[in-house]
Amino acid sequence: MCSSTLVLLAILLGGCAASLRKDRVADLRQRAAFDLSCPFDQLVVIPLDEAAKEHGGGTTGVSGCGRQATYLWDGYTGNWVMNSAAPPRE
Repeated sequence: MCSSTLVLLAILLGGCAASLRKDRVADLRQRAAFDLSCPFDQLVVIPLDEAAKEHGGGTTGVSGCGRQATYLWDGYTGNWVMNSAAPPRE
C-alpha cells in the first residue's frame, strides 16, 4: 500500500514538473521573441544547467534569426531575466 502511494505521488509530481517546465519555456520563448526580434516559432531553447533540464528554470539559452541570448529564471519575481548582452538590432 505504501509503495503504491509513493509511486502515485511520484507520477503526480512528475506531471506537475513537466507542466511547470512547459509553461516556463513558453514564457521564455515569448520574451526572447521580443528581445531577439525573431518569430516565436523560429526560436530554439537550450537548457544550460540541471535546473533548466529538471524544472524549466535555471540558466537557459535561446537562439534564432542569427542571434542568441542567455536567460536566468528569477524564482523571486517569477520572470526570465536576460543574462547576456542584448544582441545588435539590424
